[in-house]
Amino acid sequence: MQFNLYFVLKTNIIHLCTVNGENNYEFHVYAKNLPTDLRHRQQHFEALDVLSEVCAEVYGIRHLQLRRDEHGKPQLIHPFLHMNLAHCKGLVVCAVGTVPLGVDAEPPRSAKQSIISRICAENELIQLEKSDTPAFLFSRFWTLKEAYGKYDGGGIRLPLETLDFSLSDDSIRFQHPNADEVSFFQILLSLQDGSDLSVSVCTSRLMQPVIRSDFHVFTS
Repeated sequence: MQFNLYFVLKTNIIHLCTVNGENNYEFHVYAKNLPTDLRHRQQHFEALDVLSEVCAEVYGIRHLQLRRDEHGKPQLIHPFLHMNLAHCKGLVVCAVGTVPLGVDAEPPRSAKQSIISRICAENELIQLEKSDTPAFLFSRFWTLKEAYGKYDGGGIRLPLETLDFSLSDDSIRFQHPNADEVSFFQILLSLQDGSDLSVSVCTSRLMQPVIRSDFHVFTS
């Protein structure tokens, strides 16, 4: 399936970060606040709108062609650009760059312990037990796992408990056989209604990235 996007530039989009590296490596992450009562389909169209705006602003592309892959995910038809979208209650996020990437955004998540135990590695469970804000920490773990799944293509069909993360005040540590092949970036946001969100991006491995952002960016 293929479809086109045409648009007029708007100004209500937030720049979260830009990351540059060697070999023309770069990606940009933008977001847009939404009314919290929007339905899933409306959120998706808002995410496509942000994608259009970003491609025009950053790359001067005013006519986008997209197609859906075998999993139903939209992809850019372009010789070197990659994209990924995420949306949740109150926010949509768009990541565009010259490398494959995955992005996810979530507010704090409460879940049954049986579900958490299936999703989290033992190391993550220990961190959750020690945390004063376990729901928010769980959302940070979840967005990192989801971002990796979207980057990898396996999505939530991957064995999520094998994606093992350790979080500190400044960094992300990923323990996995493919850890040397990827890099992670995470931003923590507060929305207009006072709620918190975590936004995570997974990309191909980048050593010593140059990050431009008005937010604190956790990196692996």
